[in-house]
Amino acid sequence: MRMIALERPDDPATFYEHAAALIAEGAAPETLSWSVGASADLFGAATPATRQKWPGEKLFSAALLHRTDTRFALVYRALWRASGDARFLENPADPDVCVLRRLEGEVRRDSHKMRAFVRFREIRDGEEARFVAWCEPSHYTLRANVDFFARRFANMRWSIVTPDLAAHYEQGEVRFAPGGTRGDVPAEDARDEDWRAYYAATFNPARLNLAAMQSHLPKKFWRNLPEAQAIAGLVRAAQNRAEAMIAAPPTAPRVERAPAPTPDAAEAQNLADLRAQLAACENCPLHRDATQTVCGAGPTNARLMIVAEQPGDQEDLAGAPLVGPAGRVFDEALRRVGCARDDIYVTNAVKHFKFTLKGKRRIHAKPSAGEIDICSWWLRREVELVRPKIIVAMGASALRGLTGETLPVRESRGKLIELAEGRRLLTTTHPAYLLRLQDEQEKRLAWRAFLDDLAQAAQLAA
Repeated sequence: MRMIALERPDDPATFYEHAAALIAEGAAPETLSWSVGASADLFGAATPATRQKWPGEKLFSAALLHRTDTRFALVYRALWRASGDARFLENPADPDVCVLRRLEGEVRRDSHKMRAFVRFREIRDGEEARFVAWCEPSHYTLRANVDFFARRFANMRWSIVTPDLAAHYEQGEVRFAPGGTRGDVPAEDARDEDWRAYYAATFNPARLNLAAMQSHLPKKFWRNLPEAQAIAGLVRAAQNRAEAMIAAPPTAPRVERAPAPTPDAAEAQNLADLRAQLAACENCPLHRDATQTVCGAGPTNARLMIVAEQPGDQEDLAGAPLVGPAGRVFDEALRRVGCARDDIYVTNAVKHFKFTLKGKRRIHAKPSAGEIDICSWWLRREVELVRPKIIVAMGASALRGLTGETLPVRESRGKLIELAEGRRLLTTTHPAYLLRLQDEQEKRLAWRAFLDDLAQAAQLAA
């Protein structure tokens, strides 16, 4: 019997290298014994072969992270069989396949629980904070999941400690170290009470189902979860709280409050007054997170008005329209068609930056039709005060703000629409669309069309 010793219990790549060499030698599964950490026999491990892809590798890799001692022999036997004919992997009744799928399912669930139930606690590491978590996975799943935590908590310095392995993350680099004990992680920190308050606030006593709760939140995880300390009290009080809700008299319907009134845009007699009124606008929730209102800019008597969709991150910080990456594309296009930006009035259909947070970055989010419509009366007043001859709508949001209709840009592009008082509307793509295109030929065609649209607008405005 040949003993094949692996250095780590969670290293499928090295296992595959040894397996490939052994299969090439013709080493039958029954002649091998697998172990972790022990010394191999003199004639044990074969020289690792060049890495190759195996049929069913995703299934095998998950099974290799299971804690059962038989996993290496099982996967090697499956690889041995697959080297001759891999069709047995498609047979769910095959004994080896049955066991492999069971192991894969248990490892997958263990990975899911790890991602869901890791709770970081803050410690001071010199002048900086480090966040540490204690976790007791059932299988060897930490190394396989560390990339998830690195993406999720990229702006933190963190450590996850398990009995088998510890992972330490800092400035984009992950370092592994031997496992530790529960004592390596603080038992409490100030955020634990927040977890308990959140859990209590979302607990519905009328829908208490202990079996379902323990299926989603198994008891073995409770000792490492701060919110689990609240479960017993919430369960004990659930029946009384549910009965109290049933016995309580009906409540009056909720009265929706209208937004605080904003000065009527029609009262603004010039753009300076309009900007002052816009700065106080709270007619939709977008004002809460934005840095400031981004008003239009340009000559008050411009013959050409450009309407973009909404401010981006840099526009929100600068308080001016089209000054970010899309703005630089726009400026280059104006230069190509012989237009001076100082002669054009530039504004947005939506006046506040809508975004979602990804780490520390603010990522542009598409405004809703309702948000565009709320801002449209400000836009209409801008048009009335500037009195342009030609308006260019860059993107679908701008087109809706000007027409009140959601129209596809691709179908409307390049077509003139007659507006009130002899004004004309031309639709084109937003320069941010050009930045997103990956195909070079498609990008060239879109850029040429964008230049043609701006040139047409400039000619009509002249």
